[in-house]
Amino acid sequence: MTKKSVLFGSIVAMIFSGIFIFSREIGICPPHSYGACIEKFDSIAITFFPFFLLFLFSLITYRMQEEIFQKWWKFACIATPVSMLFIVLAPAYSHDWMFPIEKGSVFLMTSVIFVFVSGIIIVRAHRKAK
Repeated sequence: MTKKSVLFGSIVAMIFSGIFIFSREIGICPPHSYGACIEKFDSIAITFFPFFLLFLFSLITYRMQEEIFQKWWKFACIATPVSMLFIVLAPAYSHDWMFPIEKGSVFLMTSVIFVFVSGIIIVRAHRKAK
């Protein structure tokens, strides 16, 4: 996968996520069924949020050497779909007050892990390239 295609793909996914987030403002959801429509589109939008991190890190690695990008991409091409799968499988609402596992908390946890591991991979690859 090339740097340009990853950057372009993540931009397209972010545009779709933005459309789903602002579905009510854009007029996709009909006025008589705002609740169900917005709930459905919000769930889809949060599923596409990992592409925002993919976009940020593809921007970071875009000007770096190709080998640094490829090492990071080996992790990102697996971590992004896995993160999306976990978000899809998480319930929308949790009834457990002590450990609420829901889409938002799963997204937060997978994002923190993605940022941390990506940072380590990029720094190590950058040091090794020098």
